Amino acid sequence: MKWLCLGLFLFYPVFSRCENLDFKEKGQLILTPSKDWELKKNVMGFPYILFSPHMMGQRSNLSFLASGDNFEFEVASMKKNQDQFKQLKLNWAKKIGAIIDEVFPYSSELNSKGHRVNSIGVKYTHNNKHYIEKSYYIECRGKMYFSKVLSSEANFQHTKLADEMIKGIDCE
Repeated sequence: MKWLCLGLFLFYPVFSRCENLDFKEKGQLILTPSKDWELKKNVMGFPYILFSPHMMGQRSNLSFLASGDNFEFEVASMKKNQDQFKQLKLNWAKKIGAIIDEVFPYSSELNSKGHRVNSIGVKYTHNNKHYIEKSYYIECRGKMYFSKVLSSEANFQHTKLADEMIKGIDCE
């Protein structure tokens, strides 16, 4: 694993180190955070959360949870239930006084380690500030992991960095 991290560091200088996210009996994720992102444990109800550097007074975050089970049947239904996802987000937005600007359609692809990553998300406005929220469902060796990125408009490029981190995630 150390050679993998060294190779990533040499070929992807924006990424600086490997982190093992140990979920005990639920498995372990291995990721290479973007440079200057800070990993914290047990924050805001998440076992692991990465915080971006401050940018214009804001920080993006990328959180991780492990289900310990394979919920492939639920994830597979995401494509069929995009309209329901959109309606749930519209209801949520109305409840908090936000506006849904865009829904990112369901996508499913293999990441660079061969693990299926399913994602869906929204761009919304709340209190005259713009945000991107994107959820990832990572199928990895019979286990399901959930990750979510939240970025403000000032940090939209952090969403792309989060995508890159998820594309390189592995598990044990």
